[in-house]
Amino acid sequence: MLLLKGFVLAVSASSAAAGPFSYSKAVHTRDVLTTSSGVDCCAALKKQFGIQVTGKSDSGYFASLYTYWALQEAELSPSCLVAPKSAAEVATIVSILSGFDPSQSVSIQNEIKASLVGAAAPPPNSSTGLKCQFAIRGGGHTPWAGAANIQDGVTVDLGSIKNVTVSSDNRIASVGGGATWANVYGALGAMGLSVPGGRVGTVGVGGLALGGGFSFFAPRYGFVCDNVVNYELVTSSANIINVNETSEPLIFKALKGGSNNFGIVTRFDMKTFEQGKHWGGQIVYPDISVAPAMFKAVEAFNSDDYDQYGSLINTYAYIPQYKLWVVTNNMQYTKPITNAPDFNISTGPPTFEPFTAIQPQLPDNSTLRISNMSDFAGELAAVQPLSKRELFATTTVGNSADLMAEIFNIGNATRESIANTSTIAFFVTFQPLPRLIVERSKAAANNSLGLKPEDGNQLLVLLIVTWTGTGEDKQIDDASKDFIAKVNDAAAKRGLKKDFVYLNYAAKWQNPLKSYGTDNINLLKNVSGTHDSLGTFQNLVPGGFKINSASTA
Repeated sequence: MLLLKGFVLAVSASSAAAGPFSYSKAVHTRDVLTTSSGVDCCAALKKQFGIQVTGKSDSGYFASLYTYWALQEAELSPSCLVAPKSAAEVATIVSILSGFDPSQSVSIQNEIKASLVGAAAPPPNSSTGLKCQFAIRGGGHTPWAGAANIQDGVTVDLGSIKNVTVSSDNRIASVGGGATWANVYGALGAMGLSVPGGRVGTVGVGGLALGGGFSFFAPRYGFVCDNVVNYELVTSSANIINVNETSEPLIFKALKGGSNNFGIVTRFDMKTFEQGKHWGGQIVYPDISVAPAMFKAVEAFNSDDYDQYGSLINTYAYIPQYKLWVVTNNMQYTKPITNAPDFNISTGPPTFEPFTAIQPQLPDNSTLRISNMSDFAGELAAVQPLSKRELFATTTVGNSADLMAEIFNIGNATRESIANTSTIAFFVTFQPLPRLIVERSKAAANNSLGLKPEDGNQLLVLLIVTWTGTGEDKQIDDASKDFIAKVNDAAAKRGLKKDFVYLNYAAKWQNPLKSYGTDNINLLKNVSGTHDSLGTFQNLVPGGFKINSASTA
């Protein structure tokens, strides 16, 4: 994350009813798919939902599209947008778009599905004849085109389902599937509570949690998904079910990393904890000569005696306006501070003194302070402007200062290989993934990410590129593939290549689900085949990373 006074660069670290059917475990492919026109699909929705459906002639249509973070997503033009206000409305939308008639008896539904084993798409609804491709939007922060928007289909915008409530004993926060983390921290902070959530306020709860989810609180509580105790899920059969460890343990595990492959989550019930203000903020180092000392400090920080309150985002940013690299550290120490801190705010707690001691710094750009999660998440949201083209690509490596130096050099060479770099901002970010996070994750829940404590202390490597013109799209995409390939090769030569590909940072061309390992891939496929037996979320929802591609190269 990078904020310099005078200019901004964007960096980013989406009532129970009858249970689902279980006749088949086949995951449907998307090889053959004949769908209805978007116009017909929108007409059916308009008849049911009226002004909650907006088309290209409506003023709210483009206003909504312009709120996507990445320009690639905003440029897509769905036939219409529909904004449900409840899980029941989401269920009706799924029924209309998928062609599944929930009024049919269970026996008739089973007969239909039994006749379609291996079919490429669900049957048309007997009354509407529709099979509509659609996208599911939570926060709209994933950068690649088609992740949460769709060309000529229907975009289901969950943004109106954003309530945050807390149980009477303050132990569970129930969060609407369309909420952002700003909504969550705003509601909980006033009560002296928090949940392990996103670091950027404008990021959606749904996409982050379903992709695993990193948090400033991960060293204390594991991944975001590990702290969800119940999901309210709208299935492909338009049922609304509660998914938890008792009611649906296999879906429960699959949703902890399996993304949008199983239905639409309309509510996340999350464990809360008491949380007051804490120390955090950013330092900017204007001279790349600090890099060797920084690499060593990161390696030492990401150790077996990792401080559970510490969280670090270490970024190397090329600023095209000035044709130079700078270094930034976003540091958070989440131990609550009730009175005066027992350390100097400008140097931070002892865990971060190796970073705050490195010079030179830009003192006017330091934001170190004592504050709350709403403020810290808002700060990171403020430095992420809309209407830019964005790319993420990621990999995971072992913890090594020497490897970090090599990765930076690969990043610089990759940047230099891109023509017309005068308007292209380029970022290489390292985020510690210590053994402690995985241990806390295993203790908290059983997710599908495939990480193991024996993987040791790891580093997430994130490449971010920001630019403006469509003419650079292909060469930047190709450059990102080259960067990841060379980083993986460099790590492998040192015996430090790791399998994990973090889904929420993955480029469209990457295959994060494959990195979860064979057992988890099989679990995801079986859950999809059982609980989305007609393949609605494989065939009619093309956005996101699909299970039927998980075992391919």
